[in-house]
Amino acid sequence: MGAQNTLHPNPRTGMPVRDATISTALSSPEFLADFDYERRSSPRAALSVEVSHGGSVGRAIDLSESGLSFATPLPRLPRSINASIRFDSEIVPVRFETVWQRPATDSSNKIVVGGRLVDLEKEHVSTLRKHVILAVIQPLLSATNGSFGELIHKFFLGDILSYLTNLQELIAQVEAGRMKSSEAELRHKALTDSIMQKADLVNQALDSKVITRRLKERFRVLTGPWAYKSAIVKRAFDKPRGYPGDHKLLELIYDEQSVSDNIMGSCFDRYFLSNEYAVAVRNRKDYMRGILREFLTSPQVGSKRILNVACGSCREVRELLSGESSATVLPQKAEFVCLDHDREALEFSKRCLSAIPRNTSVAVNFIQHDVVTLAKKSGQTQPLGTFGLIYSIGLADYLPERLLKCLIEFCIRSLEPAGKLVIAHKDIGQYKPLPPNWFCDWNFYPRNEETFLEIVRSIGVEPSAISVEREPSRRVVFFTVKKPDR
Repeated sequence: MGAQNTLHPNPRTGMPVRDATISTALSSPEFLADFDYERRSSPRAALSVEVSHGGSVGRAIDLSESGLSFATPLPRLPRSINASIRFDSEIVPVRFETVWQRPATDSSNKIVVGGRLVDLEKEHVSTLRKHVILAVIQPLLSATNGSFGELIHKFFLGDILSYLTNLQELIAQVEAGRMKSSEAELRHKALTDSIMQKADLVNQALDSKVITRRLKERFRVLTGPWAYKSAIVKRAFDKPRGYPGDHKLLELIYDEQSVSDNIMGSCFDRYFLSNEYAVAVRNRKDYMRGILREFLTSPQVGSKRILNVACGSCREVRELLSGESSATVLPQKAEFVCLDHDREALEFSKRCLSAIPRNTSVAVNFIQHDVVTLAKKSGQTQPLGTFGLIYSIGLADYLPERLLKCLIEFCIRSLEPAGKLVIAHKDIGQYKPLPPNWFCDWNFYPRNEETFLEIVRSIGVEPSAISVEREPSRRVVFFTVKKPDR
């Protein structure tokens, strides 16, 4: 790549970051300014159970294993009280610290108070956690019956309850100095791999898209207070740019650096970054950079004009053009046209390219437009001109078949004679995206190599014009379509 392999501190964690000339993301505090993480320490549920306190009986409004809000007939509560929460035959004694109190909104003449539960015994935490889980999944249980209901109940009250308990114990071990961070990451990975396998078995047994969707929603409610301590996982779930895998998230995947400043967040950062999908994304970028270098240095191709569709952060372009070697290896005249609908991604790419020493004989121009809309409105025209190479490495997985065909037709139409179209697509036969799907609601259209080839052939492309390659993990397929010479 030609980038310097120097070390610079990550502004959030203090850890060193490699290739900072390329990793503009982590060398800039502004990059992380809009990242957030979950501040709740545990899941919360609406629960109407008795709360006995100071000789009076109130009723809970919502509850977690670390906090409670309830209505009380008392005119005001002191800062700290002893109370007990009744769940049918189970009674949990608690120490309650008042944080806020206000008049009830109805005409009951009660007040509503909220606060923390402190110094709980382990067994009482477990009881509260169990009842919170029950309350969260109750709508799902009500919508199912028989063996499905039993399966869901066992999954949440057995597997998920155990998983959350183990995560909390892991945090306690690290905070007490009884476990190193590196050991915690390995333990966390083993726990999370196991819960993903169990979740997938439940998903297969249910074989219902509607129930599975609701199952995953409840899973995220319950695991979110731990998983979303990770700024990376939370961004993947929140999708602040309106779509999965925005330019900032992909930059962090490329940099492979944790950015969260808490124990659980760091564990989930590294779990996400080491996941098979993240590895394939990094390989995909590197493989595409190699294709670009081969295209630009080949004496046998015509125009050196390249269209990058849904360009995002343009990381592969940045790496290709950076460093001393690019000035001598790359041609003296070439152009990248980088197309994306996200203005913020384009501005980020411009800033990054202007901040690094690079080969300035290769022009890079940016266009803000939605390529699918452009393709649908262009008819048989070529609104961007023609190109020797057109590529897209992060879009096709998200397009339904009708729009994918429209995109491919538009791109082929925009090629020069003998030009090439390169599209990358994940192969569902090689990878099951469990963590992105379960934790982040990150979904792709599930296609394998043959399914994609059928789509390309269905628009009239001759089989002889199509070639197929894979990046090293073999989870991402690169499809190349060559336009006829005339």
